[in-house]
Amino acid sequence: MIGALRGKVWRKLDSTALIDCAGVGYLVTMSTHSLAKLVVGAEVTVDVHTHVREDALSLFGFADLYEKNVFELLLSVSGVGPKMAINVLSGLPAEDLVHAIARDDLAVLTKISGVGKKTAERLLLELRSSMKSLGTAGPSKAPVTHRSVELVSALVNLGYKQAIIEALAEKLVKDQPDASFETLVREALKQLR
Repeated sequence: MIGALRGKVWRKLDSTALIDCAGVGYLVTMSTHSLAKLVVGAEVTVDVHTHVREDALSLFGFADLYEKNVFELLLSVSGVGPKMAINVLSGLPAEDLVHAIARDDLAVLTKISGVGKKTAERLLLELRSSMKSLGTAGPSKAPVTHRSVELVSALVNLGYKQAIIEALAEKLVKDQPDASFETLVREALKQLR
């Protein structure tokens, strides 16, 4: 399973980037927002979701972990595959999408190319509670920082339950905004013992 790629941006096309990693070119499908952050010839690290089907292995790339987490939540919606999820993230940046879902903003979702009223309603219905894990519990609450999302991801990888650590991660990042990531992980582990 490919989780990330580090290499040089070889080419950028409409919705894909070709990333050269030690002489092997990986074709990675990306949202327009992530693709815009890449510079041809520059060294990059791209978070990757590997999608395997019987007839294909596809890589979907993200400029940051937050967008990848939103993408994976979109995949949990019935009828939404990886291409549709990338399309949604191309039509609306990840943070704006999370806000729109938290506000039940059907009008914003239906403005995304390829998203009709039924799909938008399904997104709202199936993602409303899931988006809380990304930092929005409702329209008045601002999204959690990328650092908080990364901290939750690190702790989940260490075997902790996401539901238990979300509030802790949010609190630690809020209370210690200048702390290094390593310090936040150590503090979280201390509090979880």
